[in-house]
Amino acid sequence: NKNIHIESIKAIPQTDDLINDCMECGFCEPACPSDGYTLTPRQRISAYRNMEALPEIRNNPALYNEMKALYQFKGIESCAETGMCALRCPVGINTGAFMHALRGENPSKLQDMAQRHFSKVEKGARLAVGAVQALGVNRIANLTESLHGKFEGIPIIPKSLPHRVTDFNQTREITARDRAEHKKGKQVVYFVSCVNRSLSEVGSGTSTFTHTVNLFKKAGITPIIVGDGLCCGQPFESKCNHQVADQATLSLNRELLRASNKGEIPIYIDNAPCAKRIFEAKKRGFLDDHLKLYDAVSYIDSHIVPNLTITPKSEALLLHVPCSITAIGEKEALTRIAGRCTDQLVMSDIDCCGFAGDKGFKQPELNRNSLRHLPLKSDGCASGVSASKTCQIGLTETSGLPFASIEALLDECSEAQKG
Repeated sequence: NKNIHIESIKAIPQTDDLINDCMECGFCEPACPSDGYTLTPRQRISAYRNMEALPEIRNNPALYNEMKALYQFKGIESCAETGMCALRCPVGINTGAFMHALRGENPSKLQDMAQRHFSKVEKGARLAVGAVQALGVNRIANLTESLHGKFEGIPIIPKSLPHRVTDFNQTREITARDRAEHKKGKQVVYFVSCVNRSLSEVGSGTSTFTHTVNLFKKAGITPIIVGDGLCCGQPFESKCNHQVADQATLSLNRELLRASNKGEIPIYIDNAPCAKRIFEAKKRGFLDDHLKLYDAVSYIDSHIVPNLTITPKSEALLLHVPCSITAIGEKEALTRIAGRCTDQLVMSDIDCCGFAGDKGFKQPELNRNSLRHLPLKSDGCASGVSASKTCQIGLTETSGLPFASIEALLDECSEAQKG
């Protein structure tokens, strides 16, 4: 057969510009946290193409509606939407962005109200965490786990839930006094993310920003702390409420311009997913071009570590690089900093932990599936480190190791250079 090379070729239906270039090679699959749980990126695209393009499905309303209902969870809702698949894809297809687009815009008056009164939302969150601690985390965790197994949509409270933050205002007042005494010294605007204003370090009552302020002091840098009532917009964007998310970003932009003296002072962002969101918003024009933005890892690597004397730990340390750190190109910097703090650095080799913001509370199966091989890596390690608070919660819950922030680890292992 002289035409065998052009016969029976697999059809690639054109269904959406975001996925039309996909050749279904499967290179993306090892990066996907839902691989083995629901569908991989390749399977999501293939199923969508078949559902939308095959006549035998499109022309059968009952079959089409059945597949669409199944796809809502297996394809859309169980996707972490972190985009790690795009980094492995030969043509850069972001299946997470496609799933996000399929969810569509989701306006909400309640979310709009939450954004406009975000300081009250924060206080409510801290009160809720405090109540859980008072009632007993293990008791509440067991109860919510049981309810989650019986009723769809009931979130869980993990046993590794950190304590609520209680020292934010006190630390801010102390740094304000320090700033008044050192007006001519090196300064940085420190945007404390809402998650780090609400939750302390996992397994510790100390807040991440207290460790960060300690690092600034050791490096001779005076922080200007901002954050109360402010949000980068990530919680609203993850709910597909893009208008409210952008409103939150614009409010943040105004405060950062004021605090940084219109961009004169650099800005430090302390939670990797927030930094990623802010960087992307700046590219879209929602933050002023004059703002000098740094994620925590890049700033620590370039401005703080050179001014510290670091004494590494002798025990093995497990490092998980959050997907947001990989996405903004700071994986090497995070690995370098963690490596300075231990004689034995072990990499988790997991592209995405699957906690995905608050999805780890509502859909813990995704997080557990992604981290199912983590205990093999954690064997022999004394502790872990990462750069995202929610990742640290899921990692601690699965491995049994306390996962600290990179700020807490470096603060523990360092002192100011003498002389």
